[in-house]
Amino acid sequence: MSGADRGVKRVAREASARLAAAAWREADQAVAAPKDDVARHLSGLAEALREGGRRLAGSEQGTFGRKAGSAADEMDRAARYLRESDLEALLRDLEVFARRRPGAFVGGALVAGFVMARIVKSADDRRSPAAGA
Repeated sequence: MSGADRGVKRVAREASARLAAAAWREADQAVAAPKDDVARHLSGLAEALREGGRRLAGSEQGTFGRKAGSAADEMDRAARYLRESDLEALLRDLEVFARRRPGAFVGGALVAGFVMARIVKSADDRRSPAAGA
C-alpha cells in the first residue's frame, strides 16, 4: 500500500469519525426534550401516587398505601435516571436489559409500540377536521 493510499484511508477514517460524532450529538439533542418531558410526567405521576398512598395509609387500606409509596419511589428513580442519562447510556442500558431479559424487552417494545400508535392516532384526530362538520 502506498503512502497516498494510507493517507486517503486516514482522511476517510477521520471524516467518518467526525460525522459519527456529529450524528450522536444531534441524536442526543433530539432526544433530550422528549426524554425530559417523560421524566417530568413520571415525577408528576409519582407525586400523585404518593399522595394517594398517604391517604390510604391512614385507613384500612394501609398496605395499598405503602405499595403506592414504593411504586412512587420507583417512578422517581426512573425519572431521575432519564434526566441524568444521555442517549448513549440509555442505549447501552437498553441493550444490557434486552440481553438479560429478552421476553420482558419484547413485551415492553410491544406495549411501547401500542402506546405510540395511540399517541400518533390521537394527534392525527385532533389535527383533522370533524367528520360531521
